[in-house]
Amino acid sequence: MDRLRAFAWRLTASNGDQYVGTTIADHDAYAIGDTIPAAQGHYTILREAVFEAPGSNRGLTWIYGYYDSSVDTWLATYNLNVLGTVSGTAGLGSERDQAWDGDEWDPIGLGGTMLANIERPKVFAWRFTASNGDQWNGSTIADSLTMAVGNTITTANGQYSILREAAYEGPSGALGTVWIFNYYDASAGMTLNTYNLNVAGTASGTNGLGSERDQAWDGDEWDSFGLGGALLANVERPMMVNWIFRATSGDAYTGIVLADADTYAPGDTIARPNGTYTIQSETATTRTDVGIGTVWTAAYYDAGSATWLTTYYYGHLNGQPSGRSGLGSEYDYAWDGDEWDDFGAAGLHQADVERASAPEVLG
Repeated sequence: MDRLRAFAWRLTASNGDQYVGTTIADHDAYAIGDTIPAAQGHYTILREAVFEAPGSNRGLTWIYGYYDSSVDTWLATYNLNVLGTVSGTAGLGSERDQAWDGDEWDPIGLGGTMLANIERPKVFAWRFTASNGDQWNGSTIADSLTMAVGNTITTANGQYSILREAAYEGPSGALGTVWIFNYYDASAGMTLNTYNLNVAGTASGTNGLGSERDQAWDGDEWDSFGLGGALLANVERPMMVNWIFRATSGDAYTGIVLADADTYAPGDTIARPNGTYTIQSETATTRTDVGIGTVWTAAYYDAGSATWLTTYYYGHLNGQPSGRSGLGSEYDYAWDGDEWDDFGAAGLHQADVERASAPEVLG
C-alpha cells in the first residue's frame, strides 16, 4: 500500500483572501511549514496525518471554508459542505469550488485565480459633466470596493464625479441600478426635468455608470440623453435670423430664417455653388406657430435692371414662408413687371426682369 498522507493547508491569495482544505499526497511530497507558490498567492502546509487508503486517492482535494479579507468574514463552501464531494482530483492547484457570499455562490479556487467577493452595496450620488458643459445628476448602487467619494470616471464625452455615499439596505440584486434627477443645459443656463424618475418613476440604467439613458424636457419635446455623454439634450432658443443671398450672377435676395441660437452668428457666411448666404443680424423670438427652419424671402434684387422686386409669399401673401427646412429650402416668386418669376434654392433659380428692346426701324 502506498504511504499517503492527508496534508492540511491554507491558500493565501494575493489580495489577502484565504481558503483552507486538505489534499492527499505521497508522504514525502510536503512537510509542515512548507510554502508552495500558487497562481495567485501561495499554499502553506499546516498539518499532516496518515491516510490509510488506496493510492488511487492520491490528489484528492477538499476545501472547508473561505475567508474574505475585505469584510473579515468566513464563508461556507459548496462541494464538501453541501454536496459532500471533493473540490479537486489532481492536488494543489486543481481545487475548484464555490463560496456563499450572502446572495449567491461565487466560484473559487485554481490557486487563487478565482476568488469570492462579498458585495457591500452603497448608494453613491454623482454628477456627469459633458464636454460641452451640460451636466446631469443622479445616484447609483455600487459595491463600495469599486467606488468611493472623490473618484472620477472619464468617458469619451465627459466625466463622472462621485460626490457622496450612503448606506444601502435594499436587495443586493439592485447593484448597478442608476437614477437621474435632473439635466442642466449649459448653453441655455437652464435645469431641465427628466422623464424616467420624475414622470415614470423608473430607473435610467441597470448596469452602472455609463448605462443610463433618459430624456429631458427641452420646452417643447423630450430629448434623449445619457450613455456617458454620447447623447445630449438641447434647449432650443429660437432666433429670427436676417440674411442675404448674393448670387454669382450679381442678383441677390433677402429674408429671415427661424433658427436655434447656436446655429448662426452675425457675419457668418455659407457658400453654395450659385452664391453665398451672409448672416446679417438675429433677434430672439417666442414664436411657436412655425418650426425651426422656417424661411421667409422678403425681397429680390435683379442686378441687370438694378431693381428690387416684390416677392410673392412674403410680399403678396402677407408674410407667408417660402421654405421649411432652413437656408436652401426657400422657393418663391418675384414680380418682374409682367409675371411672377421663380427664384430660390440657394440661387438655383433666379428671377429676371424682362427689358423690351428698341423697335426696329423700317425703311
